[in-house]
Amino acid sequence: MSIITKLIIGNSTDIKAREQKETLAIENEKQKAEAKSLQLENKLNKIFLEKLAAEAKVEQLMLEKEAYLAQKKEQEKFLSFIDKIHREIQNYKIESLTDKIGVKPQLTDSDKQIRLTKRELDVLYYLTLNKSPKNIAKIITIIENKPISDSTINAVINKKLYPKFQVFNIGQLVEKAVMLNYIPFLLADSKN
Repeated sequence: MSIITKLIIGNSTDIKAREQKETLAIENEKQKAEAKSLQLENKLNKIFLEKLAAEAKVEQLMLEKEAYLAQKKEQEKFLSFIDKIHREIQNYKIESLTDKIGVKPQLTDSDKQIRLTKRELDVLYYLTLNKSPKNIAKIITIIENKPISDSTINAVINKKLYPKFQVFNIGQLVEKAVMLNYIPFLLADSKN
């Protein structure tokens, strides 16, 4: 074989080897691109599934909220009904008692304009449950998680409630408060 033939065969082998190498490189790049495409598709599918799960959770929470609001509305209606019954019972007791005693307390326009703080309403409520100032102080201390002394409760009764209702003892105070509908059967939830 001649040198030219050897060169041609050598060049031809080199060209084929380069072509095969380039073909393999292109195939390799193609496989890498397909693998990357599959990874991206998997990520998109995962994001889509997460989105569906989040939407389902939102829908569930909305349904739970609606159910809670409906239940709360029913509870409020029930408590209002109970409060109305309790007022009727209290009024009947007072009317019965005043008929037996023969004394009818008179209400003035100023009585109907009495404004009470939350603390005064709380104290008044517990007085109607026959709680002593000491017990009221303990109850409020537990509820509010801060210490309240019985002297504070006594001050509310003696310096705030008696003058506002123009009475001189707890019996008169409770009677007048009931007549003016200041005594709820159940205290409103202060967190609402």
